[in-house]
Amino acid sequence: MVTTIEEYYNPLKQRLESLGIEGICLDIDDTLSATNLFWANHHIHNFGNPEQLTAEEVLKKYRYVSNVPYWGNNEVAEKWIFQNCESVDGRSDVLPIDGAVEGVQKIEEVTTLVAYLTGRTQSIVEETKSWLEKNGFPKLDILSQPSQETLEEMCLSNAYEWKARVLEFLFPQITGIIEDNANLVHSLSPNYKGTIFLFSHTGTIDISLDVICCPTWNDVVQQVEKNEYHIGLNQIRSAYDEVAKEFLFTRTQGMEISGFGHREIEQPNMFIMVPEDLTNVRLLELGCGPGIHAREYVNRGAEVVGIDLSGEMVSLAKKICPLGNFEVGNAYRLKFDDDYFDMATSSLLLDHIQYLDKLFEEVHRVLKKGGEFIFSIPHPMLYLFDHNPDLRVSNSYFRSTPYYFSVAGNPTKIKAYPHQLMQYFQVPLKMGFILREFTENQPNAQWQRDYENLDRRYLVMPQQCFFKWVKG
Repeated sequence: MVTTIEEYYNPLKQRLESLGIEGICLDIDDTLSATNLFWANHHIHNFGNPEQLTAEEVLKKYRYVSNVPYWGNNEVAEKWIFQNCESVDGRSDVLPIDGAVEGVQKIEEVTTLVAYLTGRTQSIVEETKSWLEKNGFPKLDILSQPSQETLEEMCLSNAYEWKARVLEFLFPQITGIIEDNANLVHSLSPNYKGTIFLFSHTGTIDISLDVICCPTWNDVVQQVEKNEYHIGLNQIRSAYDEVAKEFLFTRTQGMEISGFGHREIEQPNMFIMVPEDLTNVRLLELGCGPGIHAREYVNRGAEVVGIDLSGEMVSLAKKICPLGNFEVGNAYRLKFDDDYFDMATSSLLLDHIQYLDKLFEEVHRVLKKGGEFIFSIPHPMLYLFDHNPDLRVSNSYFRSTPYYFSVAGNPTKIKAYPHQLMQYFQVPLKMGFILREFTENQPNAQWQRDYENLDRRYLVMPQQCFFKWVKG
């Protein structure tokens, strides 16, 4: 017999962990579905409206139908609400909250939506699925409120306690929720580390948790984007701090595929595209890592400035390339004057960049007129196959949700963002860059002799792309 949240939701947690999924969840009623507005209209029509308020005005004053005193004292009205919560009747007629459909679609572009976490009971899950699909919401797992008997087995008294315990147990696979009811906030443990985007609320909540009030769905979208931006940077920074030494070993000596990709594909092609003579060239390397590329550019005569989010990578770069200048920095906000550099480079960085336009805008700003931006990326076609050696298509080329990968078999997961190939052309063109050169790596028959059990995909499709853009 199931008696705990852990037993009940552990299969889901294990599945999310095994797939490397992390993201937020969504409440439904009065976050996506205008349920109380539907109920208020019903009550006005059937049980009277002594204040002569519209349904919208009733909710503005009382927030929830259950708070309206002249309906709360009406046994028939209370019974209707109770029955409606357990019934599929009328659910298909409820309209979405203004801006919810468009908001969810925009949020899907910047983060992963894992599930719906709803106080709706399991008896109406199928109707809820139909309503979500009809209104254009994504297909996700629906974590619905268990039966009253199950709640009692879990020693929980209401839906808010249940939601709170689920969020706490499923963190960090579920990193937070978009929710309209502040009762959930007050049911959470003070140690909860996730984020609550509290829809249809203003101001701040006096509590130690990470609660962001969002009056409208436009505010929800903006706050999720802002939150994901900072979380994404911090995740990348901490991940590379943790694997810095393994990263260096893999790129220089290791026999893993990631080392192969750098030494046999990325470095040779990148070093061909970058000019041989860099005398008197002031060069900015974005995502300098442990300084492998910077050392080559210094040897060619460049004055190199390298930045990286990871302090550990910067420390390694200073040792490997003592003639370079390295510092912790953010490619979105470069701390350099306009028209300062003759050249900028980056190696396999841009798939870590969520907002390409921000990066290209900054690079364009700090480059002199005629300055070159040379960079490499993993070939976007790889997203189709998800590194399957049998070249079996397992993803949409057009997917936009972030994904995770590891370095040299290290358990640390590093966040990346899929961009379509056309975006690497469209964005710099709009910024005023001129394309000078574009190449895809070519397979080399020597690879099979040097690397045993090399996957067939390395011989039949390009793994990386290389660009040279010029500031016009």
